[in-house]
Amino acid sequence: MSDISIALPVHNAHHTLAATLDSLVAQSLRDFEVVLLDDASSDDSLEIARRYQDRLALRIIRAEQNLGISGARNRLLAEIDTPFIAILDHDDLCHPERLARQRDFLEQHPEVDIVGSAVAYFSSPADLPAGRQVLRHPAGDAAIKTQLLHTTSMVHPSAMARRSFFSDCGGYQAEFSPAEDYALWCRAALLGKRFANLDEPLLYYRIHASQTSKVQGERMVRMDIEIKRLYVRALLAGSADTALPELFCPYLRHEPRVLAAILPQLMPALLKLGQRVACPDTYAQIVAQVLGRSLLPAA
Repeated sequence: MSDISIALPVHNAHHTLAATLDSLVAQSLRDFEVVLLDDASSDDSLEIARRYQDRLALRIIRAEQNLGISGARNRLLAEIDTPFIAILDHDDLCHPERLARQRDFLEQHPEVDIVGSAVAYFSSPADLPAGRQVLRHPAGDAAIKTQLLHTTSMVHPSAMARRSFFSDCGGYQAEFSPAEDYALWCRAALLGKRFANLDEPLLYYRIHASQTSKVQGERMVRMDIEIKRLYVRALLAGSADTALPELFCPYLRHEPRVLAAILPQLMPALLKLGQRVACPDTYAQIVAQVLGRSLLPAA
């Protein structure tokens, strides 16, 4: 029996699903299963998936009614009982060594609960294999948890986790959609789960106009701030300054005069938070970045 399952939610993925599944067929590690949930697609996604059942250990689940992304992911988690779970979206591609590298890392580092990787962005096959640009987040646990104050610090579909990571953290919360992955990372960090990122880009992340972050941009900002508010409040043992989440939100730009005026009121909370974070150096970089972005004159 394989010890890795890929959790793959699919909804109306006619244009991208075949390429995603092709990238799984090409994995150097062969002993894994794909658990694919067709979330009530109205196109031929289900038929496309069935064509791969002779090339992959592919288990297909059909949802008769649309569960939404959080519901679909939680349904997949309920269906999987292997020790390792790799996350994937229906429009992204895996590097051929992804599963092998991440499983080896988790086996060699039993203290780590979840490992992500750098990602290479692409919008068309012509961009591959190098991608248009590469995004790298911090590699170590302390820096990743501190970076969560500003950004997600782990690209969701690049991650592989132990099954216990999800069972202990409670899965995905739909009320934070479309930032349910960010909410999960913050909750896991507060529960003491340990993170890592590999420096190699093991996921090719497709850029397109219909991405959730673009379609639901306004809600993304609101959820980002709400998740930060909960994270900061927990780090400060309930005494969070309500302005800190907005300050750390990467989607907002602050009027320099307004920020300069309220900075004296923010400083006590900023200093206190700096004493509670896991990586003070990363925290100092975040504060310098968010303040410099607003207070320094444009080049």
